[in-house]
This record gives sequence, C-alpha cells and structure tokens, in this order.
Amino acid sequence: MTEVDLIVKMGFFLRELHQDIARLHKQQYIEHQNTVSFFVYRGQRLSKTEFNQLNMTQGGLLSFNNFLSTSTTDQVALKFVRKQKLNLDEIGVLFVMQIDPSKSLIPFANVRDVSFYPKEDEILF
Repeated sequence: MTEVDLIVKMGFFLRELHQDIARLHKQQYIEHQNTVSFFVYRGQRLSKTEFNQLNMTQGGLLSFNNFLSTSTTDQVALKFVRKQKLNLDEIGVLFVMQIDPSKSLIPFANVRDVSFYPKEDEILF
C-alpha cells in the first residue's frame, strides 16, 4: 500500500467517524433537547515547551485541531496524566472543560455504548 492509498483510506475513515459523531450528537442532545451543562476531563502529557506555551495562554481560547477524547470522570483522565510519569521531559496536564450543549457548534457524543472501554464514559468531539 502506498502512502497516497493510506491517506485516501484514512480520509474515508475520518469522514465516517465525524458523521457518526454528528449522528450520535443529534440523537443524544438535539432530539432529546438535552441542554444541561456538564464537565468533561482530558488527561494529557505535554513537553515542557508545549506546557509553557499553554501556560502563557491561560484564560484565553484553546483550540484542538483533531478529534478529542474526553471523559465525564476525572479519575479516567488522571490515569492518562500519570502515564509514563517517569519521563522528566513531560508534564501531566488535566484539562477540565465545561460543555453547554445549547451553545456548542461542534458535534460531540457519548460513545460509551459503542466503545471498547465503556467504563471510561468517553465523550468524543
């Protein structure tokens, strides 16, 4: 398989994933008029440089340019923060995000029912 073939196949996969998230979002939030705000958590390891850049934007807007996996449980996210904590060049960060379904322009969905790890209670953006 060439690199071009791989890119084309990944493009189809990513498009289908986005469509699935949008479909689930419609079922879970729009059709049921579920507009109650809630918190999600994401644990991530960052290089010291990335952490310093993030720290300088404190209070500002943070944008992710990929699919974003979060959990409704902070303990799940903390497991990712603690992963490989022996690497002194990385810093564990716990992102806490408040989501208001009535204001969100980006589809997101709880994928617990289709996840290989349903106990993680994952919300995918």
